[in-house]
Amino acid sequence: MLVETIKESQQQYRQAGLSQGVARQWQQGVEKGATDVARSILQRQLQRRFGHVPPHIEAQLNAARLDELDQWIDRLFDSLTIGEVFR
Repeated sequence: MLVETIKESQQQYRQAGLSQGVARQWQQGVEKGATDVARSILQRQLQRRFGHVPPHIEAQLNAARLDELDQWIDRLFDSLTIGEVFR
């Protein structure tokens, strides 16, 4: 009886751990997707507004987190130069 209870508990913990792992991976995938979309939108809008996007700006975009991209997207509308977007 005790062995069965222990085995059942272990199975439940494994399933809970698996569910948490799947949920964590799903959340990471959602965040990566949102970051990729924000990056793509910002790159396209920078090109439309300022023309050529310099390589150092492209590198900065590729390394950016979602919160940084959101800030830059907001600044895009008030900036007169591409440098002002990234101040």
